Amino acid sequence: MRIPSLFDLDSTGNAPYTTGTLEPKSEGVDLSETAGVMVLQCTCGQKMRVPAEAMGKSAACVKCGQKLTVSPQNATPVETAASPRSDPPASQPGVRPPSATSTAPENGEPAVDLLLAKGLIDDAKLREARLVQRDMGRATWETLIDIGHVGADVFHALMNKQENMANIDLKQYSIPGDVLQFVPEDLVRRGMLFPIDKLGKLLTLAMPCPIDGPAIREVQERTGLKVKLMLCSLPDLRDLIGEHFPPKRLGAAYDDAFGKELAREFADLFAANTLASRVFDMPPPLPGADTLAHFAKAATEAGSSPAGLMETAALDPPAAARLLSVANSAAYGFARRADNLALALTLLGKEAACDVISRTGGTDYFAKAGEMDFKSLWQRARKRSEAARFLAEASGSQRGPTVWTAALLLEIGRFALDALLPNSYGSLTKGKSGAALVAEEQRLYGFAHPEAGYIMARAWNYPPSITEPLRHWNTPDDATKSREIVALVALSARMAEALDNRSGLATEGLDGLLERANLTREQAEPVFKRFAAAG
Repeated sequence: MRIPSLFDLDSTGNAPYTTGTLEPKSEGVDLSETAGVMVLQCTCGQKMRVPAEAMGKSAACVKCGQKLTVSPQNATPVETAASPRSDPPASQPGVRPPSATSTAPENGEPAVDLLLAKGLIDDAKLREARLVQRDMGRATWETLIDIGHVGADVFHALMNKQENMANIDLKQYSIPGDVLQFVPEDLVRRGMLFPIDKLGKLLTLAMPCPIDGPAIREVQERTGLKVKLMLCSLPDLRDLIGEHFPPKRLGAAYDDAFGKELAREFADLFAANTLASRVFDMPPPLPGADTLAHFAKAATEAGSSPAGLMETAALDPPAAARLLSVANSAAYGFARRADNLALALTLLGKEAACDVISRTGGTDYFAKAGEMDFKSLWQRARKRSEAARFLAEASGSQRGPTVWTAALLLEIGRFALDALLPNSYGSLTKGKSGAALVAEEQRLYGFAHPEAGYIMARAWNYPPSITEPLRHWNTPDDATKSREIVALVALSARMAEALDNRSGLATEGLDGLLERANLTREQAEPVFKRFAAAG
């Protein structure tokens, strides 16, 4: 028996439920006030109204013609199938929550619940994603893709099956210029959506996650327009956002030759990762509490000298970074840029150096709350610095002070990442160092501490002899300047890590690095043994 057509078509002669739409069209009957009505869903995604007494009978889908048996599995009373007040209003094509047979969302995020239900993620992956999400400000589903727990193509396919809506290839679509005025940049970025067309009171949005109800509702509330959705890929959407909303530019304070050079250098990096622009604005980290006390005392002692201060600062990476940044700042305007701690202290003098450290306040990093293991970070910095001294001496390098200063500062970018990512960075990178740490940072944030250290060092006007080692100690083959210093610093990092791991450091496989460092195997092996004995 076929269900009467009254329940297939609304008063306009159209199917009351269109693909991807939950609410009935405004011209139809208000189902929330219609007793004894069920919502029947076909496997093709089409929804139809049927009377409650049709349970157990057959009905033909108005879209695909498939015959369906009305049962509790595919037909739901309208009270539970209809959208609650918080869902999008009527006549919003493309907006629909999970199907009538699904349970209520446990996480308040339909996409996350769907990924869990399909077994594409587990609780451990979700916990990790949520830590990162709190720091990066992206949606959880987006973070799961970014950190590698869900493939972007897998997610796209899942959304396509859920929504059964039209796809759009944003690369092949020209966006009308006037449509951008309807949705501001902050909402485009937060909601991961893009306005692509407007016809009358209907605004068409492209979204990789078209079941993100809050973002859709916000567009409706802020624009007063009805919304139609089209499914797009996440990479394509990000490219479109970058094209129409250029990345952050350096402010007026950097509108000089140096600032313009930085703006050119970092334009692409700022566009690719918003974390990079946040790192650029970071001041040098605070010195340790013990260093602060030592410098404060030295300021009042007539017999103290810059050389004595250097011994203290050489054990404190944040203090060394701050002294170098001030020595290279425009405020002092020294003709020569300081590329090592000894030179920075000499240029500043005792009084200015004490003022630089003591006026900032200090931090007891070893007692600092949080997951970041500052004790291990400090210990590695000191070991690298000592190894760099040995290596520079063995190679006959005339840049010894620069080499050990760069080695001391090698992980300075971690201070910035810990400050900017307080919820996730310390806990998710704990116990990792060297190449393994860099790989984990790249996976979690698309950005690692060598790049962070380099960005800060460039902003602080450090010379290439320091910035290059900070950037390329883990990828020495990529260095274009100061290649000898980079090689020596890279070797010092490997020596310190080998000592940390209680493993020997053999010279096999290091021929290229040794050559650039002006060392032979015969010269290097005694240095490794000497360093291991000293450690």
